[in-house]
Amino acid sequence: MSVTKKVCNPHSKKLRLILFISLVLAISLAVYTISCVPKKSELTPIRIGWQVAWATQGQIAQILKHTNILELNGLKGDFKGFTYGAPLNEAALAGEIDVGFVADQPAASLIARGGKFKIVARLIDFRAGIIVPSDSEVRQVSDLKGKTLAIPFGSSTHRMVLGMLKNSGLDPDKDIKILNMDISEQASVVLAGNKKVWKGNIDALASWDPNIAIFEDKGLAKVLKDEPGLAVVYLSEDFIKKHPDAAVAFLKAYIESYYYYATHQDRANQWFAEEARIQFDPSLLNMAGSFEPNLKAKSIEDIDIKIYERHIKMMEEGADFGFSLKLTAVRPDMRAVTDITLLSEAIQKLQEKPFDFLKVLVR
Repeated sequence: MSVTKKVCNPHSKKLRLILFISLVLAISLAVYTISCVPKKSELTPIRIGWQVAWATQGQIAQILKHTNILELNGLKGDFKGFTYGAPLNEAALAGEIDVGFVADQPAASLIARGGKFKIVARLIDFRAGIIVPSDSEVRQVSDLKGKTLAIPFGSSTHRMVLGMLKNSGLDPDKDIKILNMDISEQASVVLAGNKKVWKGNIDALASWDPNIAIFEDKGLAKVLKDEPGLAVVYLSEDFIKKHPDAAVAFLKAYIESYYYYATHQDRANQWFAEEARIQFDPSLLNMAGSFEPNLKAKSIEDIDIKIYERHIKMMEEGADFGFSLKLTAVRPDMRAVTDITLLSEAIQKLQEKPFDFLKVLVR
């Protein structure tokens, strides 16, 4: 037997080694490439509680629903609509939502009841006021003495309207009959009445938009007095702890959706009107929107959703109001639960990577 047959071919051995290394590199590159491709399953779910028939926070929710702004920020929205703040708070206390869009009074109520949430941003400035039938003899707030006024108890409007009564020299406990009426009942009461008095001999309603705008437009009501109210965004402490980056991403998406609203108001109003199932010209919502400064924004840098000292004081008034009327068992510390550090991070990220309208898709 030839000795040369027992000796391995050095060129063959080198070739096999090169092939093996090449195969390993190819597999590694493929695995890395696949891991870098974003997948829908990697989007962080976030449950958003909002109020279906309340302008103008409803338009912001609709933009988040009808565009891919959340997805562009790595989030998948699960939208839960409510008629008003009280049932939304119940869902929050039951751990069914991560984000809530509410006025400051329900926010104070939630914290007072032990809700583990942070106030992380301003939502909207909205119109709240007292309305009366269009041909009512009532001309000013003081004329309501001896009359019947229906109010959605526990709302920010409840607190604001009682303040209007007191500032006009009326004692809400003695000079006027006050009834508790859900905002969703107001339309039936107005439509079943006449231009001098509404169903149930109700002389006035405490209300907000779009109800005020709709009743005015139809000639069924006139505004006796109105004032801007405060609404806020609260975020679950549990969500913040588990998904800190996603919490920042949500606020970034929220700012972007606000700017989209400012530049596409007719579209947002139409989406809102369709889901609210309210028969009215969506252009009426421009009146409601006129109370919100952000809708005049010319650039995304103009969008301001920060919580300022005046907002904290308004929330503290809400906390005092709820406790004084025994709507809550404790007086919550609204300053302690207000935290805009996440918002600061979101703003920083927007500055680092500006919003690109071209990437926004409508579905």
